[in-house]
Amino acid sequence: CVCVCLSVCLCVYFILQSIFFGIFSCHIWKGMMVYICFRELLPTATGYDPKDKYMSKALFLGMLVMAVSLMLFKAQ
Repeated sequence: CVCVCLSVCLCVYFILQSIFFGIFSCHIWKGMMVYICFRELLPTATGYDPKDKYMSKALFLGMLVMAVSLMLFKAQ
């Protein structure tokens, strides 16, 4: 099931990339990565940390690190 979903996503990605000539392809790839994070990685992390002692803190810390790094790169 995962292989079928991945192959369909990749086919759609390449079709959209050829249509938009790479203008919107970066955004599609980022959206796929966010979807994978919320759909697959967070439930797995919840399975390893059922009392939610570390997972939520690590999630928000990671978001903070990414936001700060994006702001620093745009400031240059």
